[in-house]
Amino acid sequence: RGGINKNQKMRPVLISLLLSSALAFSPASLPRPAIKAPHTYVNPTTYHARPLTKHTPTSLHASYLDSLNPPPPVEYASFPKHLISLSFEFTVIYSLLRAAFTFVVPRLGPLQTPATFLIYAFLSLKSRTFSLCDNRRPGKREKGQLGWYDRTMPTWTPPGVFFPIMWCLIITPLRALSSVAVHNAAGGVAAVATTKWLVLHLCVGDVWNTINNVEGRLGTSALLVPLVLLSALNAGRQYAGVSAKAGVMLTATVGWLSVATCLIWRTWQINKRDGKRDVLLPRKDGRRTRFVFED
Repeated sequence: RGGINKNQKMRPVLISLLLSSALAFSPASLPRPAIKAPHTYVNPTTYHARPLTKHTPTSLHASYLDSLNPPPPVEYASFPKHLISLSFEFTVIYSLLRAAFTFVVPRLGPLQTPATFLIYAFLSLKSRTFSLCDNRRPGKREKGQLGWYDRTMPTWTPPGVFFPIMWCLIITPLRALSSVAVHNAAGGVAAVATTKWLVLHLCVGDVWNTINNVEGRLGTSALLVPLVLLSALNAGRQYAGVSAKAGVMLTATVGWLSVATCLIWRTWQINKRDGKRDVLLPRKDGRRTRFVFED
């Protein structure tokens, strides 16, 4: 009776095992996942941003952007103004030549040839005096000479001193001597009917000078510079019809004009605004054609 039942002896052992198992698998004893703070400090000295890739717009995208920024409208008033200026200048010079070789030069006797030379030399250098438009040549930087000094010139551009030498010491004497030869061959007012083609060439050149040097329209200048060359060729052909020597002398100036034409075209090609060449037609972009008596 005093003996202890076997089941009673095992009961404390079973209770201890159950308690230890419950404690081992309790939620408090299981490993918890690490939770990041909502605002983690980043050391700026060790942070490296991912490089941004440059976006290259497609041609469709570029055309869409161009449609949002259309070019300025064409300045149609520029065309009649230049035509009026050319017509006025040609008419005045031609009328003065007829008057001079009708009433003045024939009375100079032996001085007729020097006077004829000086008249045409003056016209070669200063025909723009009779122009209705501003015809300043490139000189000192002035307000109104738009973009002349900002142009990128071709690498094969002759030195600056070369231009006055060509115009003053070669082109002008050739024009004057060829005109003297025409007057010696035709005589008097009859010669003016031929030399008027040289006057037309000078007037076309003055209009082009206004567009290129004063208005700074590189595109329109490149478009019209062939007219200067063609008018010189026509004048040489007309001179050759009266005097072969005069035709050869005047046509010789076409060589330099051909070089100048190539120079103007190349200058237009390499000078760009916002990645684009200057437009061929004059636009309302702040550059305008005006007469000398306009504000």
